[in-house]
Amino acid sequence: MKKLLLSVLLVAGFSANAAVISMGSSLHPAFTYSSVNTLHGATYSSGSGYESVANATSTDFVAYNPYEASPSTFTWASAGTFDLNDFIIAGAWGSQTLSITGYNGNSLVGSAYHAVTTAASTFTANWSALTHFIIETGTDYVYQSNLSGSGQHWALNDIRINESVGAVPIPAAVFLFAPALLGFLGFRRKAKAAT
Repeated sequence: MKKLLLSVLLVAGFSANAAVISMGSSLHPAFTYSSVNTLHGATYSSGSGYESVANATSTDFVAYNPYEASPSTFTWASAGTFDLNDFIIAGAWGSQTLSITGYNGNSLVGSAYHAVTTAASTFTANWSALTHFIIETGTDYVYQSNLSGSGQHWALNDIRINESVGAVPIPAAVFLFAPALLGFLGFRRKAKAAT
């Protein structure tokens, strides 16, 4: 019974390091960056990928690749590694297929292509033990001509990290169950002591 209670409490606390990294007027300090900057996406241009990412995420700011820079690198700023679950991304001024790779030092952990348009979409990686990830622009860029800007920019925000892959959300009832389980153990001890 004690082992069951300990298991419940460990599982409940396991996702404590999970986080969503959201950009503000400056880049989030969880990473160091190469060829990445931020801007106020919600006011940038109607119909752009900047606007769609800002509208789909937790802040009006987005990260982007200034001057169409490629590759752009997000490097973990703390000791150790991180798990990359997903992030919200769009093509700022059109569509293209991005190449996204995750590394642990020099070792490739995962690699994928992700087609983007000006509509925000979720790139799901579920890569573990990364030190950094890289985004490269595609060779198939198509400009969306009704927009006021152009170029192979992407916009992203809400980088979800350190959430166990395939984790099942723990219902709130688990936190009510633990005290009841402790009470039950107390009654058992009293009953044993009385006999």
